[in-house]
Amino acid sequence: MIKKLLLLSLIFSYALYAKQIVIATGGLKGNYFKVGKDINKKVYNGKAKVINTQGSVENMLLVASGKADIALVQADALAMLETFYMSEGKSKDDLVEVIGTLYQETVHILVNDKSKIYSIEDLDGKTIVSGGKGSGTTLTASSLAQEYGISFGYNRNCSTTKGIKLLKRQKIDALFYVTKAPASRLQKYKNFRMIETVDEGNRNEYLKSTTLPKESYQFLNYDTRTYAVDTIIIVKKGSRETPRIKEYIEMLGDSASLNTEEVSDEPKDKQEPTFSIDSDVVESYASRYGNGALVRLNYLDRAIRGLQDKSTTAKLEKINNIVNKLKFATDRRHWKAENYWATPLETLGTSYSDTEDMALLKYIFLVKAGINPKNLQLIQKRVPFKYKAEESSENIALLYIGRDLKKSIVLDNNTVKISVYPFDNQFKYKVMKSANGKLWEKLFTKSFNDDNINEIMNVLGKKR
Repeated sequence: MIKKLLLLSLIFSYALYAKQIVIATGGLKGNYFKVGKDINKKVYNGKAKVINTQGSVENMLLVASGKADIALVQADALAMLETFYMSEGKSKDDLVEVIGTLYQETVHILVNDKSKIYSIEDLDGKTIVSGGKGSGTTLTASSLAQEYGISFGYNRNCSTTKGIKLLKRQKIDALFYVTKAPASRLQKYKNFRMIETVDEGNRNEYLKSTTLPKESYQFLNYDTRTYAVDTIIIVKKGSRETPRIKEYIEMLGDSASLNTEEVSDEPKDKQEPTFSIDSDVVESYASRYGNGALVRLNYLDRAIRGLQDKSTTAKLEKINNIVNKLKFATDRRHWKAENYWATPLETLGTSYSDTEDMALLKYIFLVKAGINPKNLQLIQKRVPFKYKAEESSENIALLYIGRDLKKSIVLDNNTVKISVYPFDNQFKYKVMKSANGKLWEKLFTKSFNDDNINEIMNVLGKKR
């Protein structure tokens, strides 16, 4: 009898555990964790499991995979979800459901009051802190960089608390901080200045224009225009928890709102992703290189999708411009090797490349944008190459072959002032006919196709 009771008790305990709701939040000291505890108390009488996480990106993956039932996420982070499901062609609407908005977080872009930086564009090439490579703030900062066409020189991987100290001592150029305003940890500072943003159109659908009243902080001299991003609450698609979470949001009143977007049973027209990168590869990529690298991959995917119906000239110029935003570094300095042909994910992840890495990326991306690979050639220019104090043994560019050589276009690297120009025998060159590494060998064959690109794009490569 006792054994039966023990067995029944174990079965009952297991059933309770199996049904336990998991709420994914954020750091133990952050707002997301506090909200998660509140949901647990008011909706589940303290019986749910509230877990601390790295934040938005981890949260959405936990829910999409069924490892968490409920999660708090920055809206702009959720836009990255389908990047993880490229190989399956799934959109975020196939995976999760947005229940509603809890509150808005304000984008603070702070500089020292002695700084000569006055706009987002002035941050090109500058050193910033955005709360660590896996933070939601890093994702927002990287999204803004892409939208404004700039590239940060360096993003120091440290906490916001340390970032504030570094900014005070003028050891960094700017601090990005996305949080509910006014933020208590900024209240005591007087010697900061906030970069004002002017909305010149819908650069990013998830970033909304807002105004921060001057009384919010001591360092504000006037009402300051900036961006805000919604903190949303999501559940697994088809979850039974939807009614409970809707009730919770309604209970919060004016500070929150339900998602009013109508859910249609009609199938949506979907744009197929540009690449077919396996989800575990994307997850490893994001884990290794951080949310900034994830934004670069997502932005690239969207940009190439948008080029499908454009002219050849538009494709050449756009992709050349995107790749040339990467920072130059020789293989010797970056990879500790004399001639290392990086994979696309290594190059996008580190954001550093030499001339051959840039040319290889352009080749791959142009083929995915619809350019016939027979019209593209990797060439080695017979002219000396030097970037600042660094010399490179290779000076490689991409040549688009028109109907004849006189109508060919050179796609040069980011060290050239005019990097897309007609070829007019300005330099001598040789056509490259082999690869330095098995990964790229098929690129030089006549049968090069999408399957080869997918194979290349699924190689993460080595850690630096």
